Amino acid sequence: MNQDPRENRLTEVTAGVLERVDGLAYEVLDAILKSAASATRARLFDTHGSDTEQWSEALARIEVELAAFERLSRPRVHLETQRVTSGGRFVDLELRFRPQPGEPGDEFVFWIEIKHGAGVHDNQLPAYEHDIEFVPADHRRVLVLAPRLEMPDPADVPETMPVIEWQAVGRAIRRWARREHPSEVSRWLVDEYGKYLSEEGLMDEEVLTSEHAFVLAAQPAAFGAVTPVCELADAYVQEHWAARGDFSRRPRTEKAAYGPDYWAHYPRAREPGAEREAWRDSVFEWALKLDTSRDEPRNGWTFVAGLTILSRESPATVADNAEWLADLRQRGFEYLQDSYWRLWRFRYPEELLSESTLDGQGERLGKWVVDAFETLAGHPPPA
Repeated sequence: MNQDPRENRLTEVTAGVLERVDGLAYEVLDAILKSAASATRARLFDTHGSDTEQWSEALARIEVELAAFERLSRPRVHLETQRVTSGGRFVDLELRFRPQPGEPGDEFVFWIEIKHGAGVHDNQLPAYEHDIEFVPADHRRVLVLAPRLEMPDPADVPETMPVIEWQAVGRAIRRWARREHPSEVSRWLVDEYGKYLSEEGLMDEEVLTSEHAFVLAAQPAAFGAVTPVCELADAYVQEHWAARGDFSRRPRTEKAAYGPDYWAHYPRAREPGAEREAWRDSVFEWALKLDTSRDEPRNGWTFVAGLTILSRESPATVADNAEWLADLRQRGFEYLQDSYWRLWRFRYPEELLSESTLDGQGERLGKWVVDAFETLAGHPPPA
């Protein structure tokens, strides 16, 4: 299973800051538990019938844990990343809280699965729930941290396991930063961590600004304008490359859902049967989506064009393909993970503004997509 470097980096950065800033780990976990209790309470209120008892028990358990956690006074904290479980799996982050020697209080162990790009895989969360029962502690809990716009599929998460938005952590960081603290080093670390979360799209804006208000006011018109651009680009790609396969549809209709979150798949060659075998079951595609999968995102909408690697082994991880991958990067492609591993080019909407008509903008976008397809089709991986 390929790992997402953004996710690994986020795990290590978070662990480093929580370990070095006195009291911050407790502040963050308190916020996470409160968010989990709130979400569980809301789910209970929305539940009827046979599931009510299950969610009532889940709420009672987390409320007991939260009350016991908040009784801890200056707890000792131990952190470990890539913690090996009894079943041989690796949990992103373990946080263990103990009372100070001689002081009353319970011991807590939290296993936190950190999500930022990659999805839940291989039945990992039920396995964690099983394995954590073998860890000695008064309270044990598996938690998932995920971006608000990239929450895992509920089918992949045990029903009452809390899934917490990263933005809840961001709010705890911001509250901590507003206080008076004796250590300038700690303040600097927290400030830098907050900037990092913001750059990754994991922290809410501090306030709704006039700029945000203007953007919100213009959003319906902006979405209305980009919709025909996508439709015209799609027509160009189908004419100059090949008929599309799967595509994003509007609910309950067969009409294409052009505009934000539109995507479409295409063959790997213009002519049927001419696909390069080296690409195996990869699929060519383009889309209009948020750029949060990039290493340095703007947290804005962007067009992407390239391919998704569906095979278990990515050609980008083969040592003999290093020069080939470097060449594609020189040609504007980025190798990244967005649920699957992708080779994508990016083009932001403002790069279409040199054209003065919708027809011109659609054609310009379509040419850019076709050029990406031609480049990939002509440069398959050598190994």
